[in-house]
Amino acid sequence: MSIVPIFWGQPKIAMHKNTKITPVMRKEIFKQWQTGSYSHRKLASLYHVDKRVIGRIIQRGKLGDFSVHTSVNHRYLIQTDSQEKERLTSGQKKRKG
Repeated sequence: MSIVPIFWGQPKIAMHKNTKITPVMRKEIFKQWQTGSYSHRKLASLYHVDKRVIGRIIQRGKLGDFSVHTSVNHRYLIQTDSQEKERLTSGQKKRKG
């Protein structure tokens, strides 16, 4: 999570434009779940997200992590890098398209 400096007020946290649940909301969700007053389904309907999203927020909240995460598949990136390395060592030309 990066902090973007601004010239007035508090520093602004840089988030993706499609982020539905902010870090402050994540803390609230975790507190509401921790008190036992709300279930995964009830929280999901209140915040208009899927119950699996609430589950991830609670799982990360147990670890004290309320930041916004990316959805990058790191396995694909590692596989692509190894394929690129193999291509370079074999002397093949890069395919177009």
